[in-house]
Amino acid sequence: MTDLTRLRWQHRLKLQSSQIEATLRRWDLPGRIIGGHIHHPWTCFTFDKPPFPILGQLDTDALCHDLQQALGVPVAQWRQQDGHFDALSVGCLTLAIQQPVIPAPLLTMMIDYPEHILHETVLGCTERQTNLTWRLTHPHSSHVIATGSPGAGTTDLLLSQGMALAWTHTPQQVRLLLLDGGEETPSPLTPLLDLLHTLKLAQGETAVRWLHTLLLASVRPPAFACWPVLAHAPLRLVGCVSDTVTAAYLTGQPHSQAEQLLGGGDFLAIAPGLFTHFQAASLDRYDWSFCLQELGQELERELELEGRLRPMY
Repeated sequence: MTDLTRLRWQHRLKLQSSQIEATLRRWDLPGRIIGGHIHHPWTCFTFDKPPFPILGQLDTDALCHDLQQALGVPVAQWRQQDGHFDALSVGCLTLAIQQPVIPAPLLTMMIDYPEHILHETVLGCTERQTNLTWRLTHPHSSHVIATGSPGAGTTDLLLSQGMALAWTHTPQQVRLLLLDGGEETPSPLTPLLDLLHTLKLAQGETAVRWLHTLLLASVRPPAFACWPVLAHAPLRLVGCVSDTVTAAYLTGQPHSQAEQLLGGGDFLAIAPGLFTHFQAASLDRYDWSFCLQELGQELERELELEGRLRPMY
């Protein structure tokens, strides 16, 4: 396990421990997490004392459901130390959760792909289990448009790519533009504003002075018909769509079969000389939080080297 992987898991387990204890407090249950262990795909948390004295007096199914909702995990269950569950006795009780499965975890892919090339990042994983990379400065990928129906995974793709670029580049090397469409509801891409690389443009504001920056755009039918920018995007990332007509319009290919994509990050990458099926890299909320923390620490180290930040001892 690399140092970065170890730090990633420490961060995840720290946040999950806090969420578990907060959920127990809402149920007026005592118990403080003092340790645990990881046995993939399970993570088990142990307590300083049993969280509840008599199992029969508690709706454990409802409690497990609340824990699953709070943690964003598919399964949460109570176990005894030997791995079995006894409804009559608490014993040495642990909480076991099943970590969510991320088909193409961005952070793992970046850790396994340390040869960071300027203006290049990982888009996802191909059917051959190889990384699909994206070179911003290549004429066939300098402008990208990501499209798809709701549920295609377009938002997750854009968020992960914004973080991937921020992870491997300084704000002086890459800028992200977040265009405000004037809608009242917050944009699902708002988390990108946590990155120093992101600039938010209000509706009608000019972007001429940022011509050399990266623009990520998400288009969802039926609004795509009014986006002439589609014709000027050499690289198209297309997720699942509703019908063959939409698929042909968005891909520029009459028989792309984009309408048969599964959603949830199942994409086609289309450019001159390229037609590739891939699973888009993604981040869950714990990895997103970890990346923000690491980027903040990296910024502090850079400022210290420049003499702009005085360490506090």
